[in-house]
Amino acid sequence: MNSNQIHRNDRSRIERLQRFLEADTEDFFELIKIRGLNLATDFVGADLSKMNLKGGNLAGANLSQTNLSNADLSDADLTNADLSYANLSNVNLTGVNLTGADLTGTNLSSTNVKNARFIDSLGVDEAMKLTLKRKGAIFQDDDNEKELENPKPKSKNPRDRDIRDFVKYAFFDN
Repeated sequence: MNSNQIHRNDRSRIERLQRFLEADTEDFFELIKIRGLNLATDFVGADLSKMNLKGGNLAGANLSQTNLSNADLSDADLTNADLSYANLSNVNLTGVNLTGADLTGTNLSSTNVKNARFIDSLGVDEAMKLTLKRKGAIFQDDDNEKELENPKPKSKNPRDRDIRDFVKYAFFDN
C-alpha cells in the first residue's frame, strides 16, 4: 500500500465514524449500516444483551459466543445464523425463524419460543427439542404443521427493505 491508499482508507474510516456519531437513530440495524459493520464477522462474542432486535434480518449472521440475554428478537429472521455457544437466556424468540441455524452449545434457558421455527437447526438434541416443543416451538416433524397454518406475511415496511438491502451489501457486495 502506498501512502495515498493509506490516507484514503483513513479518510473513509473517519467519514464512517463521523456518520455514526451524527446518526439520529437508536435503531441497531441503522447504526450497523451507518458504521459499515458486517453481521458475518463483527459480532462474534459481542455483548448484545437487552438489545431490541425485534423483526430484524439477521439471516446468516455469525453471533457465535454472543451474549444476547434478555434481548428481544421476536419475529426476527435468523435463518442459517451461527448462534453456537451464544447466551440466549431470557430472550424473546416469539415467531423467530431459526431454520438452519447452528445452536450447538447455545443457552436457551427461560427463553420464549412460541411459534419459533427450528426447521433443520443444528445442535438441538432430542431433550432440548422436546422442551422447546412444549413451549410452543415449531419443528419440521410437527404433526400440526404450524408453520403452514400461519405463514408470515411479506413486510411492506420500507425499513425492512433497507435491512435486506444492507444484508445483501454486507454479505455479497464486499
